[in-house]
Amino acid sequence: MRGFLLCLIFCLLAYGTRLSGQIRVFPSPRAQVETSIAVNPTDPENLIGVAVTQGSSNQIGYYYSFDGGMTWNGTDNISGDGAGDPVIAFNPDGVAFVLYQIRNENSLYLHKSYDGGVSWSSRIRVFTAQEDLDKPWMAISPVRNSVTDSFNVYVSVTDFAVSTEKSLDPIPSSIVLLRSSDGGNNFSIVETIGYSSQHYRHGSALAVGPEGEVFLAWANCNTIVPSTQEIEMAWSSDEGDTFQDFHTVPTFQIGSKGLGNNYYIKSGLLRVISWPLVVVDTSPGNYRGRAYVVWSGRQNKQGSADLLMVKGVPSGGSVNWSNPVAVDSSSDEDWMGAPAVSPDGVLSILYYSSSNQLSDPIHTFLKYSTNGGNSFTDFGEVGSPFTIVAGSSFMGDYHGLAAWIGKTYAFWSERHEDSTSNDRQVYFRSLATDTIIPGDYSLVEVTQVDESGQDFGEIDRWNQGVFTGYDVPYKFLFKENSLEVLRARQDFKGGTTQKFLEWQENENFKEVENHHNFIIAASQPPIKAVFKTAANGTLKVSFIDGGSGGGIEFQDPWLIDFNEPPYGMRNQGLSAPFKFYQAPVHITTDSYFKGVFLNQPYTGNNPVFYSVRAVDGQQVTVNGKSITWDWESWSYDPAQIDLQDPGSKQTAVVFKQDGATLTANLKGRRASDTPQATFPNNGHKVAYNPNPFLSGEMALVYADRGRIYQAVRSSAGIWQKDVAVAT
Repeated sequence: MRGFLLCLIFCLLAYGTRLSGQIRVFPSPRAQVETSIAVNPTDPENLIGVAVTQGSSNQIGYYYSFDGGMTWNGTDNISGDGAGDPVIAFNPDGVAFVLYQIRNENSLYLHKSYDGGVSWSSRIRVFTAQEDLDKPWMAISPVRNSVTDSFNVYVSVTDFAVSTEKSLDPIPSSIVLLRSSDGGNNFSIVETIGYSSQHYRHGSALAVGPEGEVFLAWANCNTIVPSTQEIEMAWSSDEGDTFQDFHTVPTFQIGSKGLGNNYYIKSGLLRVISWPLVVVDTSPGNYRGRAYVVWSGRQNKQGSADLLMVKGVPSGGSVNWSNPVAVDSSSDEDWMGAPAVSPDGVLSILYYSSSNQLSDPIHTFLKYSTNGGNSFTDFGEVGSPFTIVAGSSFMGDYHGLAAWIGKTYAFWSERHEDSTSNDRQVYFRSLATDTIIPGDYSLVEVTQVDESGQDFGEIDRWNQGVFTGYDVPYKFLFKENSLEVLRARQDFKGGTTQKFLEWQENENFKEVENHHNFIIAASQPPIKAVFKTAANGTLKVSFIDGGSGGGIEFQDPWLIDFNEPPYGMRNQGLSAPFKFYQAPVHITTDSYFKGVFLNQPYTGNNPVFYSVRAVDGQQVTVNGKSITWDWESWSYDPAQIDLQDPGSKQTAVVFKQDGATLTANLKGRRASDTPQATFPNNGHKVAYNPNPFLSGEMALVYADRGRIYQAVRSSAGIWQKDVAVAT
């Protein structure tokens, strides 16, 4: 997460000009209209908005924020000239997609961003029409494709007939649905809602439900003039291959016919449409899977423009479509409704409203519903009232709305006189809305902190067969009693030697395994991955009677060396086995151990600690003779090392200083420091056991380095470990 100081600096600089609670996103000499916005599901502070920017030609601008919309960066041109109808979306892994059309090429293109909108891929051609196309839309599945393991990307667009057929009335046109199963690299047509002799089809939109079901809506227009007569909708349960439960709703076009056979309000200056947008509730709540189709239409031919909505309620493998209801049925004209559903199921709709009088201001309103669209709460005015004038009246055909838990993000255009930039600019506002937490769910904050307690990096969550990273702190909507697998970062925090120490719940120790299975409790407390600085340590072996080599066993609870299918590598905590390493063992931050933690105690509550074990029976050759070596003692500086049981060859060890060294001293079996085996008081003394039942057993007593040792050979002829019996 960005630090407070950095946020403060950016907030005081250019991008983020405020007007009545709203923020002007990217002051520009180009007009900015027809907006779309999306929130990164892996980092809800990361927002990306797009807009048509108008100058000598139309281009597509993109704008990104990493602080919840307080500050913005970007550019007014990602597309080149002749572009229009931009749409922005994220997939569940946090990859962003921007789609737009180039009309003079009859083509759709998209770009991808893997860094939250800072940089973008080269453009990818999605579709090229034989003659003409218009009004594309895009949606991304929340479910991985079972074959490709990618998230399907869907695009719908109006494909008009070839020139020889354009004289027909209505114009032959189709709604084409394209799908990419490889992450947006390649697209193919999967369905065509074909030509109708009664209508020409236009203005499609689509959304994808929680199980991958595809919802599609479009307008049926009556003649070559784009006068909407019906809103039609359908859905697919097989990734768009076939559609079912087609439903049409009669409606009346808003506005009056004017220039270019388009429809206008505000004395013929402001172009308006009656095309639908659709969203789906993917939350775990009571309205999961419900689709909402929203458009601006008249309920009767002489009435004002109302904000209308149809609900698609899933039931027994089909969808039941409701009758249309008016979200706002005031006497004013209401148009350009933009719906969004938050991850907890709050439905919000942003729209323009005004009288038809040119001099009356245009208002931007928001309504939201916490009961599946059955009723709405009026948030009130989002922006600042504005008016239009001739030559500066096009505000686009739609604007942007995105939602997160407890928040709704409005992204729209207003017109205000400004000597430093174009009068039509994009504005943003973050709006607090209610939350809906189902009774058997908990909103759980998960974070990862460094040694100073600062959040940093990402936490991985196992979802649909892979780990997905989420910027921390992150609030997950977890089902109670469910199993959630979370993984902390497995390398150092950048620029430090801090590595994962433990998981905590409510500041209390929980577990030391780097990826851990959490059973979500009712009122689950916050979960935290804690990092701590690692230091260096060394384990050595010393052969008392000469020689070199050998090894020692070390138990490292934090060593990530255990493969747990399907989740991959992790550490094992105190279940980690002792492993043999050739001496000296450098447990340094640049080794595969990634260092050791200092002062990690072997006592107290929930202790997790290091252990060492000397290895008896090691064969090392000295002076041409193969000698068996056994542990005798430990050597260390008490200021550097603390041993739980210094008199045992296996003990817990605490590294107290960077560079601490622990040495295992090994004694050779029947090895003496004198070459005179028969010298008095130093020579080897051998005695046989007279017990007839232990025939062949003998004891050997000898001197070495001023100490007396006894070695015993069993009746089977096997020498045991030498034992010091006197000094």
